[in-house]
Amino acid sequence: WARTWGATVAQGDTVGAAIDAYLGVLAQRRHRGEVTETTARDYRKHAGKLRAVFGAVRLADVDVPMLVRWRDVRGHQSPVQFNRERTVLLEVFRVAVERGMVAGNPVSMLGRMKERPRDRYATDEEVAEVLKRAGREVQAAAILAMATGLRQRDILGLRRADFGKDGLTVAPSKMRGRTRKALHFPWSPAMRMACELADTKVTSIEGYWLCNRYGRRYT
Repeated sequence: WARTWGATVAQGDTVGAAIDAYLGVLAQRRHRGEVTETTARDYRKHAGKLRAVFGAVRLADVDVPMLVRWRDVRGHQSPVQFNRERTVLLEVFRVAVERGMVAGNPVSMLGRMKERPRDRYATDEEVAEVLKRAGREVQAAAILAMATGLRQRDILGLRRADFGKDGLTVAPSKMRGRTRKALHFPWSPAMRMACELADTKVTSIEGYWLCNRYGRRYT
């Protein structure tokens, strides 16, 4: 069981042991389809960063002042990455509390940092330069994104069956679970160009709109 899904009960009293337990829970959630592989990979990456900082620290020694000092340093480097790592650390301690490894979750007392929204869009010249150098699949994805506003995750998850005679119908990942209403995009010259670029000799095993040379979807 531990080799397949990861240990769900970690022995030890360090943050590193709690991270091991969290990764076991994450593997189970991935198996149940509760998180995508891309999300799980990001969480594992953040967990690795946290292990380098807190791995050898005893869980009982982690308090709010220690976490604030970490926020001062890490948040100054990158507020966005700090917020992502804080989210994972919050879950690490939640798992540790559930398994009796520590009594409380001090991360819940640590506030997030304010993130500055993006205020710059790529220029037409920059987009043209990227498209000129990119492969057909990237060109197709980029053109469809500009035509529809869909996120990368949603474009990579598109299937050929989502395209019909009237256009593209899809329920974006940010809307699933909140509403049953899907978005519809009528055919446009840009969408037709994207589909022509995406049309290759390789057929996806699972019917994905974009696939690699082995017929598997991109992640």
